[in-house]
Amino acid sequence: MLKGAVSAFKKRLRKTDCLARWGGEEFVILLPETGVEGAATLAEELRQKLSEMEIPGAGLVTASFGVTGYRPGDTVDTVTQRVDSALYRAKGNGRNCVCVGDPD
Repeated sequence: MLKGAVSAFKKRLRKTDCLARWGGEEFVILLPETGVEGAATLAEELRQKLSEMEIPGAGLVTASFGVTGYRPGDTVDTVTQRVDSALYRAKGNGRNCVCVGDPD
């Protein structure tokens, strides 16, 4: 399943974007020169693309996305906390959706 997700992501990402595995089944995608709205749009496109995949023996694929942007003064920890909160909100909203981090 992870290979299929990576393949779907790579087809849509630009050369300047950075995709990395983060934990078990989580990924981080860094999108330079992209605002939060553009990142949320991309996340929704990726979510839809993944929902079209079917894994033999496992059924349809769903994905939850948390999205946030970098703000001056942010640290790795503050960005991670914000996007993690958005991801947990997406999972709490029934999964298979995109949530944007709170604009502190």
